[in-house]
Amino acid sequence: IVGCKEGGSVIDVPSIKREFANKDLLLPTVPKSLKFCGEEIDLNDDDLRERLDRELIVTKHSDAATLLILKRSRRYFPIFDSILAANNLPLDLKYVAVAESGLTNATSPAGAMGIWQLMEGTAKELGLQVDEFIDERLHYHKSTKAACQYFKQSIEKFQDWPTRITSYNRGFQGMANALANQYTEHFFDTQMNSESARYFFRVLAYKIVMEDPSQYGFHLTDYDYY
Repeated sequence: IVGCKEGGSVIDVPSIKREFANKDLLLPTVPKSLKFCGEEIDLNDDDLRERLDRELIVTKHSDAATLLILKRSRRYFPIFDSILAANNLPLDLKYVAVAESGLTNATSPAGAMGIWQLMEGTAKELGLQVDEFIDERLHYHKSTKAACQYFKQSIEKFQDWPTRITSYNRGFQGMANALANQYTEHFFDTQMNSESARYFFRVLAYKIVMEDPSQYGFHLTDYDYY
């Protein structure tokens, strides 16, 4: 298509496409290389690259939600970083909380609660008090320490971070069953429901966007952050 007439003038369709392709809100850039928790993610693999591309598009185009998460990040990331470092865990794990709750004390339809979205039974197993008077899932410091205990347990059960992170969504037993039933040891080699299949890549997408917001069309000043 070279162009078409509208009201007597000629519209250059290819030039319009080029103009829109350069806008901040379109075509998010998938990095050529990426590390998560110190592990290299092979983005030369077409399947992994396309799965990450999908989540980057969703994250970038969810403008209001992503902007609010960015604004909240300076309130909570220092807490997360301090506790993760004290537990000798990678700081990238804070992006799990972003994917889980958008950095709010949310309550899910299934009953998961808090910034780390812990189920009541799991929270109690991790040492949190949850009863009719007190729910420590809503305590930012204590719930982060509990999440650290979960991550430490996941290190003992699974050999890589993509699988460990997916187990946060799937549960230890659910993840172990998926690997055993499909005769594999790595999340990337399994077939899962949409939520679990996308989960790790959502976490990656938040890491990418939040480490360089302006690259993805979010231009904040220091005053803009909560």
